[in-house]
Amino acid sequence: MIQTIDYNKTSIRYSAKGEGVPLVFLHGYLLSLDVWLDFTSELSHDYRVICIDMPGHGESGLPSEISSMELMADVVKKVLDHLRIDSAVIFGHSMGGYAALALLGAHPEVFKAIVLFHSHTLADSEEVKKKRDREIKIIEKGQRKLLVVQSIPNMFASDTLSVFDNELKLCQNLAKKMDDQAVIAAIRGLRSRPERSELLRNAAVPCLNIIGRKDNFIDFEKVAMATELPLGSDRLILENAGHMGFYEDSENALAGIRQFLNRIL
Repeated sequence: MIQTIDYNKTSIRYSAKGEGVPLVFLHGYLLSLDVWLDFTSELSHDYRVICIDMPGHGESGLPSEISSMELMADVVKKVLDHLRIDSAVIFGHSMGGYAALALLGAHPEVFKAIVLFHSHTLADSEEVKKKRDREIKIIEKGQRKLLVVQSIPNMFASDTLSVFDNELKLCQNLAKKMDDQAVIAAIRGLRSRPERSELLRNAAVPCLNIIGRKDNFIDFEKVAMATELPLGSDRLILENAGHMGFYEDSENALAGIRQFLNRIL
């Protein structure tokens, strides 16, 4: 069921389906909760699945000029409070993972576990910050479609991209529907996020770290495999996935998630 809540003079869209232990899914940059719906359908038979449109994404409004990870975390907390959910397993894909980590820092009590799906704990390097500044300039020049054309295909593994043409088009359409200011607000939030390696390493709850060996955005050895996890955590490597494992290798991703949930809950 798709619903909305009021937040800071705008609205936030979310979906809720199923009963049981709550699983909360946070999507990545330029995407929306729609990318989760097929993937989480099976999980909703056994769990209460909540998917949230991050600020400025999907059909959620833009409450600030900067969509900081802390703002996104506060949005998630407000949805949880609205649904009277005291604790949940929080899933974060890419940017959604950064938001989940911000929520872990602010409200560790709401976590049964955290799942980082193609995400990590590091802040942007100076090189990446410069790249984000260039992206803002591209958008300000009215060329956001160019950014979409370049960025979205890179989310998929290069050698299997043609297999996921429908998924690629969905993601491109979601990105194209975003307002320019919403994209800039998200870029500013990504650019300004702090490192949270120590936070995750010392977390009191386990983490499932799902990584794609063919990820074009997250270096497999230097970043993904080097991420330090808390005690009781698991790491799931999707051998044929890039940055979109819930599309590119959904079967193995779901099996790994179920195994993790069965162990920790």
